[in-house]
Amino acid sequence: MEEHYIRSGQSLLRCGYTTGTCAALAAGAAAELLLAGAEPETVSLTTPKGWAVSVPLAGAELDGDGREARCAVRKDAGDDYDVTDGMLVWASVRKSDAPGVAIDGGEGVGRVTKPGLDQPVGAAAINRVPRRMIREQVERVCRERGYSGGLAVTVSIPGGAERAARTFNPSLGVEGGLSILGTSGIVEPMSEQAIVDTIALQTRQAAVTSTDLILTPGNYGEDFLKGTGLDRLGVPVVKYSNFLGDALDIAVSEGFRQVLLVGHLGKLVKAAGGDHEHPLQVRRLPDGADLRPRRPVRGRRRPVPGADGRRRHRRLRGPAGRGGTAAGGAGQPAGRHPAPPGAADGGGLPDRGGGVFQPIRPAGPDGAGQGDFGGMEMTRGVCWGVGVGPGDPELITLKAARVLERCPVIAAPRTQSGEMLALDIVRGAVDLSGKTILPLAFTMSQDRAVLQASHEAAADAVQPYLDRGQDVAMPNLGDVSIYATWGYVMDVLRDRGYETAMVPGVPSFCAAAARLDATLVRWGAPLHVIPVGKGPVKPLLERPGGKVLMKAGRGLPEIADALRATGQLERAALVEDCGLPGERVWTDWEHIPEDVGYFATVIVKEEP
Repeated sequence: MEEHYIRSGQSLLRCGYTTGTCAALAAGAAAELLLAGAEPETVSLTTPKGWAVSVPLAGAELDGDGREARCAVRKDAGDDYDVTDGMLVWASVRKSDAPGVAIDGGEGVGRVTKPGLDQPVGAAAINRVPRRMIREQVERVCRERGYSGGLAVTVSIPGGAERAARTFNPSLGVEGGLSILGTSGIVEPMSEQAIVDTIALQTRQAAVTSTDLILTPGNYGEDFLKGTGLDRLGVPVVKYSNFLGDALDIAVSEGFRQVLLVGHLGKLVKAAGGDHEHPLQVRRLPDGADLRPRRPVRGRRRPVPGADGRRRHRRLRGPAGRGGTAAGGAGQPAGRHPAPPGAADGGGLPDRGGGVFQPIRPAGPDGAGQGDFGGMEMTRGVCWGVGVGPGDPELITLKAARVLERCPVIAAPRTQSGEMLALDIVRGAVDLSGKTILPLAFTMSQDRAVLQASHEAAADAVQPYLDRGQDVAMPNLGDVSIYATWGYVMDVLRDRGYETAMVPGVPSFCAAAARLDATLVRWGAPLHVIPVGKGPVKPLLERPGGKVLMKAGRGLPEIADALRATGQLERAALVEDCGLPGERVWTDWEHIPEDVGYFATVIVKEEP
């Protein structure tokens, strides 16, 4: 490979490549051997970091009937200390009756046994980026060789089970072998990235079962937790070593409601001063981090402190630390509209009135405290209304995807026919494995009492999960603020005292305008969004500016007559099921059929 170096002190250290890169190179070579019958001398790819890697094969085998080939690449970690350095990474590729490229792990590749990791429980510990790299290499060879059938890829690392015992894998819930990792495809030696990645992995795993987290530098803090009985709270503990700033950043991104720091007084005093020591550098804590103890603040609002996060929290209560050890929370309360799980954006939000550092409530005689979560006061979950756009999964925003990924419960609107269109769109962008899918039945009735009853029933279905402290996401077509069912459910939940939040989505009419390659309004002209079926259309079309007619399928004859009468027929177009597989577009009103469906949008461009 073209050699790359990083500087560490006075030294230049050579970079290597990850096990994921090795697996992808080996899989591409095996596919070439299988489909072309010839062993490539070298194999090459471009890593996600953009660096080219080209290496010789360390082994190649083709079975007698020509249905399976195996190739190996030797791991080169560069100047990094890597337990997998020098190991052979094998990939076998065989023809399969199933379409596409299936990827699995074999000898020496671990299996996921605990939730919260990159892959679901039971899957081979091959993370999503290496899986993508493997698939891309194999698919490239298939295209070049004109092969359209299915292929099954199995990655193996002989001796991987023995090496894995020297890693964090057993404690993380990866058993039987090594993990195939790597997000950049490149190993940067002595960059401490592996330590930070391990902290991130443990924190992500903790987030599956808890919304609170305890961070401690090392064994001293862990011993304190055991000596005081605080380990019985059931809150997961992650050691951060000298990487407090990174650990807080990760905790915020994973959406924890509160982080409690437990450690030696000297270390926490340094943290409260805004710095933490590092063997090679002094790293600043995240901007705005405030680790000073506070008394509860009542009756006023203040900016949220913490690692640039805006998350609501559970309040930990009880005696302060003693014996030269301090316990303090670095989480931050949030206001009525918290930032989404996994987000670290947006402005400061108002405080609920609780302090950042709250004492821990002593456990009762039975070991449990007040509340229903290991002795902690329970805070209800948040119900999120999430706009998922008009139909194309690629139009789901990053924020929406993060919320949907983090929420353990997805409350999906369902039609009387059983269709859950919003959920189907989500499945195209987010892995919903292991989540609770809660169908919500809604009626199309125009009777306000019937509608209200369905909204109350939806809130009734969601409420038990919120009471258990679980966040719930309700996906909605388009944007959650525009003619969305979410708004009615939100009102019911708020009236009952529950916390809600909204994540905007791409409105259907914006997607329809893009599909038509049309600008809706210019030069400060007004834009009129008109719901069809709520009154005469013609007076509304007479207004100046651009017009959008929503859910137009039920009123096309009236719309066509009104467009013709106002001289706007030539400027109007119709998009049905925008972004969905059955999408249809008409710019000529003389050829629009009668079977246009409910999700039809008419765009009337403003007069030039």
